Amino acid sequence: MALFWAMSAGFVRGVGFVPRHRAWRLMFSGGACLLGIALAAVRMALLNSPQ
Repeated sequence: MALFWAMSAGFVRGVGFVPRHRAWRLMFSGGACLLGIALAAVRMALLNSPQ
């Protein structure tokens, strides 16, 4: 889910659309994209770590 969120945020910001409402603007910002990628990477690392 975090990776899908990151892809959505990257797409929205990449086409140059900036939402008017502050909450949407934060959810689709460049920082949100980086956060989503980081969360996805951490989750993948935890799933692939030996027990």
